[in-house]
Amino acid sequence: GRGVRFNTVAPGPVYTRPEARDLFDALAETTAIKRAAEPEEIAEVVAFLVSPKAGYITGATVAVDGGRTAI
Repeated sequence: GRGVRFNTVAPGPVYTRPEARDLFDALAETTAIKRAAEPEEIAEVVAFLVSPKAGYITGATVAVDGGRTAI
């Protein structure tokens, strides 16, 4: 009623530390597309959700997990 929207992003494995790439590669095997995400891929979803293009989305959890929750 006050113009506030609330959404969450649920990422899967994300390459966040270069020295842990092997760990992220192992976690990536648990996703449908068999790879971890780059941080920019998660950021693009967040940017979309805060943009006017997502103005009718509220109360949603967006899984950005390479299909992990689908398997």
